[in-house]
Amino acid sequence: MSLAYPFPVGYFVEPADLNAVGIWSLYDTTLTGSAASIDITGIPATFAHLQLVLSLRSDNAAAAVNVLMRFNNDGGANYDYGLGTVAASGTTFTESFAGANLYLGDCPGVGSAAYLFSSQEIWLPDYTNGGNNKACTGVGSTKVGTTSGSLRNYLIGGWWRYNTAINRITIICGASANFVTGSRAVLYGVAA
Repeated sequence: MSLAYPFPVGYFVEPADLNAVGIWSLYDTTLTGSAASIDITGIPATFAHLQLVLSLRSDNAAAAVNVLMRFNNDGGANYDYGLGTVAASGTTFTESFAGANLYLGDCPGVGSAAYLFSSQEIWLPDYTNGGNNKACTGVGSTKVGTTSGSLRNYLIGGWWRYNTAINRITIICGASANFVTGSRAVLYGVAA
């Protein structure tokens, strides 16, 4: 079936429909046990862009724990990022240069209300181009409770100081903690 994009209002999108418009699921995992990271390897260089969707929670006792990202197993000082945070207490902007990873905001820890998971969506445009450092943009949100000040929304911008194609993405739980059962990562390839 050939579909026009965007899909008609009220249309339920099937996975095959996404393939018809050039969006392919490359990786999809839901943790069945605790893990310090989620490692996506063997990313093919056959797409124009990548989209990463995350739903995460940590076993750390804190209310919220950092979510970090690396490319191609590079833990060197090769990452720059900017993170805008909007919360009831106000708006802040954080930037970092020459870090060992990208900061994607936070996910709830066990110190937060039960059953809460974060939401992050990251776009990686032109991830195979050998002529440029790799960049990503994204949005995220974290809820740690049910009272004022318990919500944070993020605007994410990050850069990896390499011109190499991205073939591996590692999502790391900060504070030497683990992501819990039910945490999920999905990677999509988007055709040109």
